[in-house]
Amino acid sequence: MNYTTQVRKDIKRECKTRVWDCLGRCIGIQFLYGLPFVLLYLIMYAPLLIRFSNLTISGQLNAYRLSILIEEASNTSWSLTLLSVAISGGLMYGLSRFYIDLRRGKQPPVSTLFQPFTSGQSAWTGIKMQFCIFFRAMLWSLIPSCLATVWIIALILSARGSYPSRTFIFVGYLVLAVIFLLISVKIIAYRAGWVVLYDGGEERGVWSATREAAAVFKGHFGKLLGLLLSFFGWFALEFGLLCVCGLFFVLGGSLESTMSLPIMLLALIAGLCVNIVLGAFLQAYVETSFVGLYEYLAQAQPPVQQPYDYMPYVQTPLDAPQGSGPSEDSAPQDSPDERD
Repeated sequence: MNYTTQVRKDIKRECKTRVWDCLGRCIGIQFLYGLPFVLLYLIMYAPLLIRFSNLTISGQLNAYRLSILIEEASNTSWSLTLLSVAISGGLMYGLSRFYIDLRRGKQPPVSTLFQPFTSGQSAWTGIKMQFCIFFRAMLWSLIPSCLATVWIIALILSARGSYPSRTFIFVGYLVLAVIFLLISVKIIAYRAGWVVLYDGGEERGVWSATREAAAVFKGHFGKLLGLLLSFFGWFALEFGLLCVCGLFFVLGGSLESTMSLPIMLLALIAGLCVNIVLGAFLQAYVETSFVGLYEYLAQAQPPVQQPYDYMPYVQTPLDAPQGSGPSEDSAPQDSPDERD
């Protein structure tokens, strides 16, 4: 099967139709998914914000106290990152199940988000998968981080009191941007491990699931990159609408009239609607299209040696001719070799 631009358009068109049909559910599940993280951020950073406000109001805020607050916020960010990864494990497992079912033409309920928490093993599998993807991302990030460090050191040494050439700076930034882009695509490919767990079972293991998912995209990272870039117009639209809402909010605040507060409230409400509705639509649109690309490439992989009772995921056309081959009743069942 040859993957072409038309195939990508067909996958996206089918996914967009299914997302539109279940847009209310997509908005609901995205809202429920993000709510625990908002509460976590408020709980973790609320004491620091209160102390910062009290020091500012009382006039006791100075450089020393501000540095202490920044250091505490930095230490909190590491704990917040680990807690976010742990919490998002089970939630991401349920969210992935929702998008996989949606891609395959089902009508998944919003409660699919909490389905992994009905089983301790599923919840633990989701946590392990999220940490596995996070750990793989950290490993792949070591290479560009080291290159960035070397480039900065070379930039400092080459300056020697003078400003470095613009060409040197531009080339360095360009190389780092390309490296980070390629590594980001590689990390995204690991997320197809959720599909592997969904189809193959949780006993497969998260490390092998992510490795198998990445193997499907081997030699096809250009196709994955092309799929992601094809959504640029949608994200530009969302960003533009948010900028317009922000502009009206600022203009409303600058007016010295009774219309100032209503304009600010309307701009804030419009921005929230754009972020919730259009954001949920784009998230579902991208995720289902990603699942569709993975399924297409997985079916295009060359067959591997499997046990005789292995049944791969194949959709048989409804109009396939009946009786075109030997039936199960007439086929010999003596040995696996005779079936070939």
